[in-house]
Amino acid sequence: MNNLKYATIQEIRSLIDSKKISVEEVLEFYLDRLATIDPQIKSAIEVFDKESIMKMYSGKGILAGIPGVGKD
Repeated sequence: MNNLKYATIQEIRSLIDSKKISVEEVLEFYLDRLATIDPQIKSAIEVFDKESIMKMYSGKGILAGIPGVGKD
């Protein structure tokens, strides 16, 4: 689903809420994208695997299911 590349948080939230895409599909898209781009830009120190992330997913809150990145 290449249209996620430039999707806003609100657009992703709407897709998840309307069940047009699952949280797992969103996560897979961004993990794949990071795996493709990060070797060139070397921005990630640690990336958790999909299973670890989904294990901690609560499904609660406005940002639930929206991938994020922390940067110092």
